[in-house]
Amino acid sequence: MKEQIQKQASQAIRDNNFNGILLASMRSGKTKMIIDSLSTFKGSILWVVDKTKARDEQVPSELKKWKLNSTVVKNIDLICYQSLKNLGRTYDLIILDEVQTLSEANYNQIVGKYINLLACTGTLPNNRNKLKLYDKLGLKIIYSLSVDDAVINKIVSKYHIEIWNHKLNSSDKNVEITYTTKDKVKKNFFTTELERYNYISNRIDELSAYQDTKFLKINRLRYIGALKTKENIVSDYLVNNQNKRVLIFCSSKEQADRLSLSYHSGTNEDCLNAFMNKQINHLAVVKMLNTSWTIHDLDTILILSSNSSKVESVQRIGRSLMFKKNHIAQIIMLCAYETVEKGWIEAALTDLDKSNINYVYI
Repeated sequence: MKEQIQKQASQAIRDNNFNGILLASMRSGKTKMIIDSLSTFKGSILWVVDKTKARDEQVPSELKKWKLNSTVVKNIDLICYQSLKNLGRTYDLIILDEVQTLSEANYNQIVGKYINLLACTGTLPNNRNKLKLYDKLGLKIIYSLSVDDAVINKIVSKYHIEIWNHKLNSSDKNVEITYTTKDKVKKNFFTTELERYNYISNRIDELSAYQDTKFLKINRLRYIGALKTKENIVSDYLVNNQNKRVLIFCSSKEQADRLSLSYHSGTNEDCLNAFMNKQINHLAVVKMLNTSWTIHDLDTILILSSNSSKVESVQRIGRSLMFKKNHIAQIIMLCAYETVEKGWIEAALTDLDKSNINYVYI
């Protein structure tokens, strides 16, 4: 079935003259779909990938694996999104791999530099600014395979998501607030998680009528992600599940370091390699494993905090969806009860089958 789906997708690319968005679930073989379609393409090609794929030379290895015509391969230039600023020439075809990575700056760098534009992604973002970029580029979906379609066709594993709703601590004053007085003297006081959350939210409500509250909302997002209650829940889970292979998505590098052996932009790859080689069972990350990684025999994905991004949430969940017979991937998402986080999670999971999502109150 996977091979048949790949053939259908490749044909859809050719039928649309290599213009549009290939929207296909993780692990469906988007790279192979594109490679198969290129067998008939004549002209220069620029293949744009994220840093991880560029570093690991994933596309060249796939080109070799699937034996694309050498004449076509010679016409392919490969760069990462960060290098688009150096783009000089025009190409017959630009391929935007993981198009959710595309930024406003990238848009300006490629405009007028292509004849045909093909993009691929596993999840269409719910970010309006991203969608506007796609519209300005004339990108429309030409083939679609959802995560749940991929489950039905046994391309990815079945999955079950538990939303663990927890209350904010309203009794212990364990949140330290530091401020500076008019005399430029630093002082501090302690408050509860709930009191601090209510203060931030009330300030957003008070100010939103007459000023931009973007940074206050970002601070609230960070505050919810760093809650001590969340960390305590995760710590207890890890202690009680030492033999399970668990990948923990944290809200900051500091939090990742507190909870487990970690891998992020401030570490080397020792812990990552140990986790991939099954020498350790728990690994805490922030964003480093969001995309382009295959992790074998993963038991649980544990997500401490969420924003409303469909791309980020589905990509994280996707780390556990490698198909295995009779395997059901377990995903646990922590949600601060009676806060804005509930709405964020609902928005992030809107494209997934609701029958696979269960709410638990702890």
